[in-house]
Amino acid sequence: MFHAARLLNAADHPAARHSTAVAGLPEVMPPHSLEDLGEFRLAMAEYFLLNQFRGHRCQIEPLLRGCRLLLFVYLDDYPAVHVGFDDADRLERRPHRPTFEVVFQFAAPPGTLSVYSQVKQPVRIALLELFCRHVLGVETLPEIVRRPSFRLNHLVHRDSARVVDLAVGVSAVRLRRLRVSVPGSGEW
Repeated sequence: MFHAARLLNAADHPAARHSTAVAGLPEVMPPHSLEDLGEFRLAMAEYFLLNQFRGHRCQIEPLLRGCRLLLFVYLDDYPAVHVGFDDADRLERRPHRPTFEVVFQFAAPPGTLSVYSQVKQPVRIALLELFCRHVLGVETLPEIVRRPSFRLNHLVHRDSARVVDLAVGVSAVRLRRLRVSVPGSGEW
C-alpha cells in the first residue's frame, strides 16, 4: 500500500525532477502490459549499459491514471559499499546496489509525452526517442515542447504592482527569500 502511495505521489508531483516533453504524438493509449513493454525494458537497459556503464538490470512498473499512462522505470546504478558499525561495534562493509528512476508520462489526449529524471537533457531526449520507437511505434521524435520560463525581474522593484498571469499555470507567488549578487564580484 505504501509503495502504491509513493508512486501516486511521484506521479502527481513530478516538478522535483528534471523533465523534457514532446507533443504531437498519437492520441491512442499504447499497450502497456509487462509483456508489451518487454522490448522497451531491454532497450532502456541497453541504452544505459552502452552509454553510462550502468542499468544492467531494469524493471518497469506501469500505472494507468485516467487518460495518463505512467511508466516507472527502475535501473541499477553503480555499485556502492556502505561502511558502518554492527551491534558488536565492529566495522562492517555491506555491498549495496542502488537504483535510479526514470518516469515517463504519456497523456493519450492530447498526445503528449514527458520524461522525468535526474539525467541531462540529451539523455532525456534519447529516452523519449526510445519510448516513441518501442512503445508508441513512432520512429521520429516530434518537436520538444518548450516550457514557459517565469520572469520574476519585476519583483526586484518595490513599487511594482504587477500581477502574475494565471493563464501560464501559476496560482500564487510569494517571495520568501531573495539573494542579490553584484556582477563580477563572485559573492552573493
